[in-house]
This record gives sequence, structure tokens and C-alpha cells, in this order.
Amino acid sequence: SDHGFIVHSFSHQGKPYLYMIGRLECGESFGIIETRDLPMLYIRQSDYYPGLLLKGVVQVQSKKNNFTTLDGSILVPLRCPNTTTHRRQNEVLLEQGIRTYAGDIPFKQQYRIMRDIHGSIDLKGIFKAGEKVDRIYVNPEIRASDYFPDLVILSIDIETGLDGGIRAISLTGRNPYRDINLNKVLLLADSVQQDF
Repeated sequence: SDHGFIVHSFSHQGKPYLYMIGRLECGESFGIIETRDLPMLYIRQSDYYPGLLLKGVVQVQSKKNNFTTLDGSILVPLRCPNTTTHRRQNEVLLEQGIRTYAGDIPFKQQYRIMRDIHGSIDLKGIFKAGEKVDRIYVNPEIRASDYFPDLVILSIDIETGLDGGIRAISLTGRNPYRDINLNKVLLLADSVQQDF
């Protein structure tokens, strides 16, 4: 398996896929397309009846459903076919006064929360060369990792005045691959540029 770091996760409106991009320990970039998981939300078992569900939303039947509320109420997991339906199903339930759980958590975050992924991963699977990334994986094996990458970092700070005008801009960053550290302050309000 390869160590990697997820830089960004996203899904397209109405599509049932999750996309992740990042950098591997070897320096190559990667893209992941995850098609096996779908957005979920949960409601109390006491609130559930089949007429509540929008088209395409299904109750997940599982012997190992161990999701409960803090007061011990059993939760019913509902799987949605895409992110648009997930958001709409959550809205419909809330409009009917039914409390939801994880309905407000975007799919990209649900996926990482359920796997305890904070950024670093161990990645295993078949990949092909990509056009915008070095490697593309479809449905690889992913698990949380304690790998800590050397990240290229750039931080931009913009200070504004009460009038909304820009008072100052500063940049700071580092690139461990090129041994570059950047610290630059641009004070636009006074037309002064300072390097340090």
C-alpha cells in the first residue's frame, strides 16, 4: 500500500460518486473515485414509516446497526441515491418536524468520519495514469493512517479597514521540496512592501 494525504474531497450535485485528490508519499498526485458508498442520514425508529421516503431513498437493513441517540433511541439508517436527494430528504423530514441525524453532514465528510480519516491514508488498489493527476484509483482500499506528509504551504492574510478597504496583505509559506521559506508583508494602505 501507499501512504498519501487527501488534499480535497468533493462530489458533484446529483451524482452518486465521491472524488478525492491528494499527494502520495512518493510525490505523485492521485485521484480517487468512490462509487460504492452513498450519502446517509438517520432518524429515530419511532419516527419511521415508509411514506416518509423520497423516490430512491431506502431504509438500510443491517444486522449490525448499532446507531443510537444519546438517550438510547435506535436510529434507522436511510441511504440516498445522490447528494441532491440527501439534502432534499433531510429538508422534507425537518419540515415534518422529524429530527434527523447526519442529514446536515456533506457526503464527503460522512465518508471520512465513518473511516476516521483526518487527511492521511493508506491506499491500496489498481490505478491508471491520469491527465490531471498522476494516478487514478477507482474504489481502492482506503484506511486511516498516521503518515505525516511534508506539505507545501501558502497562507494569505488580508486585513481590511472599517471602510471595507484593504489595509494589508501578508504571505507566508514553505516548500520542503525546494527548501523555500516565504515571509512577505505587503502594506497596501501605506504603499510599503517589506520582505523579512
